[in-house]
Amino acid sequence: MARPPISWRPITTDLVMEKHADKAPGMLYGMEFPWTEAALLQLGPEWLTKAFHTAGTIPKENRVVRILTNSSKVTTGNNGGKFLFEVVYEKEDPRLHTELFAKVPFPLEGKTKS
Repeated sequence: MARPPISWRPITTDLVMEKHADKAPGMLYGMEFPWTEAALLQLGPEWLTKAFHTAGTIPKENRVVRILTNSSKVTTGNNGGKFLFEVVYEKEDPRLHTELFAKVPFPLEGKTKS
């Protein structure tokens, strides 16, 4: 998928602290981002399909039909929250992974506020 290079626009710590809980379009793809495992499940397969299509991850002829949580929790590392999940595609494709990993920012509260 051809697209222009993405350039990062620095933001201040004050802006992060002020806006970290807001829902807003992302800087790269203009889509709302699920900051937690629960948020991904709430947005559901339709959102994940749109995200994968927007990023060019899966063919337009395919879609995610189910998201399954993984009971194994990832507790290692200290730079962000992590979770495992599985997806079921409408059309099986050996080129597409079904067991996935997500890394999300820690909430800016309590012990993870920095």
